[in-house]
Amino acid sequence: MVVCTRTVTRLIGAVLASIFARWITEQEYLDRTNQAILVLALGAMVIALTSSLILARTLTKPLRELTTAFNQMSADLARSNQLRKQMTADIAHRAINLTGRGMEYIADLVGVWLCRPNLNVDLPCLLG
Repeated sequence: MVVCTRTVTRLIGAVLASIFARWITEQEYLDRTNQAILVLALGAMVIALTSSLILARTLTKPLRELTTAFNQMSADLARSNQLRKQMTADIAHRAINLTGRGMEYIADLVGVWLCRPNLNVDLPCLLG
């Protein structure tokens, strides 16, 4: 049997070209798969980060509100304490005759202090 070298060379070239073409296709497939995995991983990270931030803000909102209310209450208490000390100092530093008109003066001071509208405290006016 006579084999033509030209035919064998073409056949080997076709087989090698087919193998080389398949190898490039597989490499492209792997590259595209790796790229898709990377994009999906980045997308999952963005979604996880966003959802964790939303969840954290939602869970800490009552705590922030409680902190604000506590700070307001603390400021009101400090102001009330300061007013009480001021009233005590006003009474202590005045020379008052504790008989007759002096008792009425103390009652007026206490009544004015308890009935001030800017204290932000709901106390009944005890003298009015």
